[in-house]
Amino acid sequence: MLLLTSPTIALIVQALLFSIPHLYQGILNALLPLIAGLLLGEIFLITGSLTVVMVAHFVGDVIGLIIQVFLPGRE
Repeated sequence: MLLLTSPTIALIVQALLFSIPHLYQGILNALLPLIAGLLLGEIFLITGSLTVVMVAHFVGDVIGLIIQVFLPGRE
C-alpha cells in the first residue's frame, strides 16, 4: 500500500485494519490496538525493518500478559 499512496495514509489504513479484529471487545478496547498500529507503523517507517516491528509487538504482548497475570482482583 505504501507504494500506492502517501506514508501517512498507509500508516492510518494499516492501523485501522490492525484494530478491526478487536472491535468485538468494544470501541474502547479497539483503541489500544489502533494506537499500537500507529506506533508500530511509525517504527516501520523510521527503521524500514519488519523484524524490529515484530519484536516490539512481541514485547508489548508479553508486557500485557504479565500485567493480566499479576493484576490483583482479576479472576
